[in-house]
Amino acid sequence: MGTGAEKLSDISLELNDGPSRMQVELSSETPLSCMFQRRPIFWEIHVASQVVAHFGLSRVDPLPGAVIQAMSTARK
Repeated sequence: MGTGAEKLSDISLELNDGPSRMQVELSSETPLSCMFQRRPIFWEIHVASQVVAHFGLSRVDPLPGAVIQAMSTARK
């Protein structure tokens, strides 16, 4: 999904971990790794407010590489 022309500011990640939800606006400065404190965490990728992908990361997954890979997959 997506045209590949979305600005980074149009893309966000939303933590979907049962009762706790948190949205993270992506930017080149976002230190995502600080948020991975416990157990696998499930994220939704939003492009222009539409959910385009879901993925899970554990605290050992490299970031932001895993996020970039998931976003790339979501755009296809």
